[in-house]
Amino acid sequence: MVNSQLYQALLERSFDAIVLINREGTIAYASPATTRILGYAAEDLAGQHFMGLAHPEDGEGMRANFAKLIASPGGTATGEFRLRHKAGTWRWIEVAAVNMLDDSMVGWVAANFRDVSARKPAESRQALLAAIVESSEDAIVSETLDGEITSWNGAAERLFGYSKEEVVGKNASIIVPPGRMAEAAQMLSIIRSGGRVAHHETLRFKKDGALLRVSLSVSPVIGVSGEVMGASEIARDVTEKKRTEAQLRFQVELARRMLANAPCGLVVINSGGVIELANRAFHSMLDIEAKQTKGVPLEDVVKAPALIRFINSSLKNNRRLANIEVSIETKAGAKTLMANVTTFEASADLEEALGANRYAIVSLHDVTSERMAMEHLMRTGTLSALGRMAVGIAHEINNPLAVILGFTELIKRDKSDPNAERWLQEISSNAERAANIVHSLLRLTGSQGGKRIPVDINQMVSILLNLRKGAFERKSIKAAQELCKELPFVTADPLQIQLALTNLIDNAEDALISRKSGRKLWVKTGVFKEWVRVEIKDNGAGIPKGMEKRIFEPFFTTKGSERSVGLGLTISMNIIVEHGGRIFVQLGREKGAHFIVELPVVSGQLEMLGAKDLLPVGLG
Repeated sequence: MVNSQLYQALLERSFDAIVLINREGTIAYASPATTRILGYAAEDLAGQHFMGLAHPEDGEGMRANFAKLIASPGGTATGEFRLRHKAGTWRWIEVAAVNMLDDSMVGWVAANFRDVSARKPAESRQALLAAIVESSEDAIVSETLDGEITSWNGAAERLFGYSKEEVVGKNASIIVPPGRMAEAAQMLSIIRSGGRVAHHETLRFKKDGALLRVSLSVSPVIGVSGEVMGASEIARDVTEKKRTEAQLRFQVELARRMLANAPCGLVVINSGGVIELANRAFHSMLDIEAKQTKGVPLEDVVKAPALIRFINSSLKNNRRLANIEVSIETKAGAKTLMANVTTFEASADLEEALGANRYAIVSLHDVTSERMAMEHLMRTGTLSALGRMAVGIAHEINNPLAVILGFTELIKRDKSDPNAERWLQEISSNAERAANIVHSLLRLTGSQGGKRIPVDINQMVSILLNLRKGAFERKSIKAAQELCKELPFVTADPLQIQLALTNLIDNAEDALISRKSGRKLWVKTGVFKEWVRVEIKDNGAGIPKGMEKRIFEPFFTTKGSERSVGLGLTISMNIIVEHGGRIFVQLGREKGAHFIVELPVVSGQLEMLGAKDLLPVGLG
């Protein structure tokens, strides 16, 4: 009797709810604590099936556990499930049940209900933190204040090569190199005093003995009462980062030294036209000090409007400009500079840091001396060409003058001679021929040298060949010309282009002397893309194999030093290049030389020409 009253008192005063359930799952008894946990009075639950309280998502699991428990007399089952509170909310209940159906003293399934709802948020937070630690790309290790490892995440396994099972419970010194032991002890000492270690770079061992350079951040683990219980260590592999940083430092230093010692002037300009960087050669070339350039607009430093326009155009259109020749005034006097402009787009982070999205790198070469030397060569070449032309013209004019003088003398002797009329016609014809020669010369030299004007290349070719007609006939050279109809003009200095073409025709003429017969010279004009093309071809001895790359070099000649000093092709090439054109040799199976000169068309003319004029041209 005493025992029965004791058990009854225990049931009614138990903090946990005690519920008795029959084999079918019907509740036969619920202790008073059930009201505190689920809000139902004991009599409200009596006779109800326990599944009526189950959360829809937990019902299947509860039913399976109950079935398994019923099938195991004397067995136990535990679990956490959500049960409905009388107020309509859900409470997390920890259930521990015992199958006592076959116990004659009991005959029920006894279930102990404990409300664990309050701890569930903390468990969820703990699970979330554990998931974050496990999924981190950084190695996260916790240890006691004595250095014993208590946790080791997946990233730590990947970084150091040890599995969790291999290291938990062992001292963290297994990954510390001997020379870093004192350092590790000092960090633990800092943690014991409640301090922190942030982004400390040091060395650690991998399982295979390899050394890693890592960045460590160590924080104290604080207990409920505020005491330091251990240390949490985050390790990040910075081996590759440090290697990359070292390479970058080397590259930056190399670039700095190359920039500083470059023989050409180099300047970097942002999209606003402001100088970001300039080297020593740039300052020396312009006779200015370094402090005068940084952060200053280029146009305030470089007094060359043409260059400024070129650079602004390059920045605006994001395109490269090559071999731009400009004149500039410096303290030391006028200089001729060759400029090349290259642009690049800044990355987003660079643009954010520097405030500009496009930059131009300008390289400047002082070509003043070269230009003076070339002008001297051109003057020499011009005089030489004029000399050769004068000899030809003398022959051309002497012939008709000899005829005129001869027939004039005959008429003076006998005016009544019946042949006098025929002699007068010969005099008139030869005088007209001499006048045509003089007229051609006037047309050829009618423009002032140095000025660039629209030039008709067809007319120039016709005049040059006409002036050489007598010389060609004397040397048995058959000259042919094929001129493109409506050939566009080019913007050029006519005297310079005349000199360039004269040198090429002279070369062809000289090359043909080696042939005993069948000497032929062809000149053809045409349009190729945006170029006016002039082709000069002969059937002479041609260019010796392997020499085609050297023929434009100064003083290189295949004629022998007694016949040529080797400047004609050099002068021609420089003239054509300075006019924005190009000159090259076309190699073929046939003997002879085939030179091609291309000059840019005057802007806007191509649109006015027919499609037939835009076809590539060639001499076969």
